[in-house]
Amino acid sequence: MGSIYFKSKTYNRFLVTLVLVSIVIIFILISYQHQSNLENLKYQRKVVEVASTSELTTKEYVRDITKPNITELQFKPCKRKAVVIFAGFRTGSSFFGEYFNQHPAVYYLFEPLLGDENDRIKLLKNILKCNYSEVEKIYGKRSNEAEWVKCKSNVCFSGRSSFLWRNTNLCKNKHPFCGVDVLDINVLSKVCRQSIAIAFKVVRLYHLSDLEEFLLDPELDLKVLHLFRDPRPAVPSRIKMSGNNKSGSKISNQTLKYKQSAEYLCRFYDRNLLYVKNCIKRHNSSNSNLSFACNSTISNAWKNSYLRLTHEYISERPFDALELVYKFVGINFDANVAEWISDHTSIAATNNTKHTEKNISGKFFGTSRDSKKVLNSWRLKEQFVDVEAIQKPCINAIKSLGYIPVVNETHLKDISFSLYNINNSVVGSFVRYPP
Repeated sequence: MGSIYFKSKTYNRFLVTLVLVSIVIIFILISYQHQSNLENLKYQRKVVEVASTSELTTKEYVRDITKPNITELQFKPCKRKAVVIFAGFRTGSSFFGEYFNQHPAVYYLFEPLLGDENDRIKLLKNILKCNYSEVEKIYGKRSNEAEWVKCKSNVCFSGRSSFLWRNTNLCKNKHPFCGVDVLDINVLSKVCRQSIAIAFKVVRLYHLSDLEEFLLDPELDLKVLHLFRDPRPAVPSRIKMSGNNKSGSKISNQTLKYKQSAEYLCRFYDRNLLYVKNCIKRHNSSNSNLSFACNSTISNAWKNSYLRLTHEYISERPFDALELVYKFVGINFDANVAEWISDHTSIAATNNTKHTEKNISGKFFGTSRDSKKVLNSWRLKEQFVDVEAIQKPCINAIKSLGYIPVVNETHLKDISFSLYNINNSVVGSFVRYPP
């Protein structure tokens, strides 16, 4: 009897031990799985972080992914966000570009299209890809401009790109051609890739259709901001600028100058408005120019990638415009940009020597102004005969963009009446009217 009791007790102890050992093993397995999950999560975050810089191709990511449960589908590299401000001369693009230049995480270039016309698309492509070795070769076709891209003082007009002074690792040594710090092309490309977005304004590109191939590029998330300005103040500004240029017009009659400049500007306006109508808004009609007919692939690519704004809307509602544009592009609001706008659109800004146009970027490319005052200043300066000379060749653009034609001198000078319709100031696939 005692023997049976002893055996039973031993067996019970064995069962208890077995249960305890099982519990320990299960605990170890759970801990190991948890640790493995944590490691995978950390690795995934690291891959996503690296991917956001877009420095590797999809194949390179796949080769680099060695951890379990990580697939190519999960970790395709993020598309590089790219913003193109498409505008004409003297349309407010310098001021508008500062919405991106003042953002500390955006890589912004000021009018990079200085190469030959045949190379402009190739140049844009390499800038969008952050490939500055190729950019240097393209500029090199024009005398010493291969060196131009290396010089800190010359990259897109004398340091108009804020990333140049935000990043202290861009420069190597002094260069005899530059007279200042020379940029390291490899570091420049790296800084470009690490930015949350690439942005630049172009006033040397004449057709929106030239951007189609970038819309279809699987590596790019392209956003096009199409900027217009009322041609009636834009034309006198263009004439004034050309008058300070040796290659400017030699015509003495001011009204004729205005007429010819307006014809050129509004051909540019009309051509691209027609493209928008037929290829983006898809309002094809029987009398449309067939050269602007677009297939569904191109039309769909423009969806959510196009936003039209007017300089007048941006000037009158700079903070609404900032919110709208950042939402459209998909970047976060930054207080530095809001502060800059506040400083440069107030009455004080025009009198503050720290923010005068000459101190910032010269007489014609300034970014400080009492915005609301500037909107109507041209109406008090110009004569009706000259304004009418602009209106006639531009009447289609004026009406299409929501501007109101003036009918006489009294109408022109009465600034209590606005000459633009704010409800037609912003047009895009995701928004019809300004906020």
